[in-house]
Amino acid sequence: MAVVRILSRGICGAAAALLLAPAAGALNITNLTMTVAAPPANTADTLVNTGQSRSDIESGTNVSMAPSGPVSDTIGMAVSFQTRYSWLVASDRDSNGSAFTASANVDYSISFTIDNPTGANYRVDINTLRLGAFTNVDDDAAGTGTSTLGAMTGYVDGAINGTLALATLNFSGGATVSTDINQSGTTLSITDNALSRTITLRFTWTGSATSNHDENAIRMGENGGITGVTADDYPGAGGLARTQSADGHFVNVTTTLITPEASPTAMVGFGLLALALRARRTARVR
Repeated sequence: MAVVRILSRGICGAAAALLLAPAAGALNITNLTMTVAAPPANTADTLVNTGQSRSDIESGTNVSMAPSGPVSDTIGMAVSFQTRYSWLVASDRDSNGSAFTASANVDYSISFTIDNPTGANYRVDINTLRLGAFTNVDDDAAGTGTSTLGAMTGYVDGAINGTLALATLNFSGGATVSTDINQSGTTLSITDNALSRTITLRFTWTGSATSNHDENAIRMGENGGITGVTADDYPGAGGLARTQSADGHFVNVTTTLITPEASPTAMVGFGLLALALRARRTARVR
């Protein structure tokens, strides 16, 4: 019986050690990529710097915050990242005559894989915002400028998702003036427990800047290159200074563990504890 007590105490100690052992790193985001669609789906960068109708279309992508994982298998632990698509559409019509419009399309995708080796339940929160400025520079007494930032459509794994949509914005100015672009969308939440899941997000919109003698631009994080034109430059004209790196279309993704799966170590610990309790009951009966 003494031997049984010793064994049961040893098993209990081992079980406690396993149950209290910290969980191994689990949740992570890998294979993060940004892909711009081929023209004309995403308009190619084009600078027209000669003649009476000049324009500049620019775009770029970058991961402004890399995934922060992996994280331990604990409720509330999260892995986050942020991406940025920068963009510019600018026009300047110098001569008399009809107005001139520069137009551009945006079409790009973000793909990432959620690694969840324990099979825990997690929630993916996705939100987006468009930041920048409409700018008109009055360099002609009779001049005007207008801009349209088209509605944004968001897709998840190839299907349109209305939660990621943003509305159309319009701008009109006859003076030297800038107006903020500050649009935030509704958070999309996805719950899953797949061991590995790849999610692909896609965003599309159009935009145009029209000049009727005035300079006009939509600035969302790209600096313009039209000679002698300031509407497309940072920090900006019209009494509104902006930081170039802080403008663009931003996508924020956070994956949070909401129900952890019992780790193999913990399962072994519970098994040992059950054996210890059974051994003690057997010893008492004897």
